[in-house]
Amino acid sequence: MAWNRKVRGPAKGYFYLSKRIDGRVRKVYWGGGSLAELAAEMHAEERAQRAAARQARQDEELRVQAAVARLEEAGRLVALLMRAALVLKGFRLHRGRWRRRRRDDDDEGGRPEGAGRRGPDGG
Repeated sequence: MAWNRKVRGPAKGYFYLSKRIDGRVRKVYWGGGSLAELAAEMHAEERAQRAAARQARQDEELRVQAAVARLEEAGRLVALLMRAALVLKGFRLHRGRWRRRRRDDDDEGGRPEGAGRRGPDGG
């Protein structure tokens, strides 16, 4: 919590600190003197440390997200290059698998005469 001013008492007020005790939030009274000032300073330092740690976590999360985005983009580009290379080498994508295209129409890369598809004589 913080300094709480009352109608009576010191002008600065009394320092109360909210703590979770047995699952419930309780106010812990520290008084209004030098002990309360010391407790308030320690509490302020703890809050500053938690805020710095939270900011560091958020910065790290942003760096990780940026790295993941770059990695995903690189993966998409590699997949595109692989697909282009396979297509140029004569492959095709059939039901999720890459297969070499048949070349029945050319004499160089095709099957030898009589091999391959069955003709009317079954051979």
